[in-house]
Amino acid sequence: MKTIAIFSQKGGSGKTTICVHFAVAAQKLGQRVAILDLDPQGSAVAWHRTRGVGTSPVTVSIPDSELGRAIEGARTDGFDLVLIDSPPHSAPVASRIVAAADFVLIPVRPSPIDVAALPATLQLIGQKPAAFVLSACPARAPEIAETKALLAHYGRPIFGPITDRRSFFRAITAGQSVDEFEPNGSAALEINDIFSSVMKEFAL
Repeated sequence: MKTIAIFSQKGGSGKTTICVHFAVAAQKLGQRVAILDLDPQGSAVAWHRTRGVGTSPVTVSIPDSELGRAIEGARTDGFDLVLIDSPPHSAPVASRIVAAADFVLIPVRPSPIDVAALPATLQLIGQKPAAFVLSACPARAPEIAETKALLAHYGRPIFGPITDRRSFFRAITAGQSVDEFEPNGSAALEINDIFSSVMKEFAL
């Protein structure tokens, strides 16, 4: 079993969007997937509630103190992949999340504020395998290339961009992924390509 933390100290960075879409994509490959929602806003759990009782991926809200126990429980129950939807702005919790994860994905919006927060985030992550995912990007904006150039200095893999499309909002509101909501749409093609690249990078 592998555990991926979607981690950013910035709110609104697209953590939940990445988390639920990767979960559905992994399921399509035949993996048993669990989402652990540690964000007090509970966005992943709300998405799953809309999806319907008893549906997969398994999605539960837990306090950070239960993280280790939840991961071991998932391992015992035969899950293949655990995705952690992390809360923002909490260094003590962040350290526990990073320690529990095999890999860390860091969503980054193409904005100076997000980029400025990265040194502190990377200091928390340390030597843990990690990659950036450019998220919530305006279509064809010059800031995307500029942000990629800044991220390249950190020597971590860079995936994306995930374009800020209305179809993401509509799919999540319906308790779906964009691949379920609009399988042949640009958003589905985009997120599936990023998912495949991440799986290859981390040998999942």
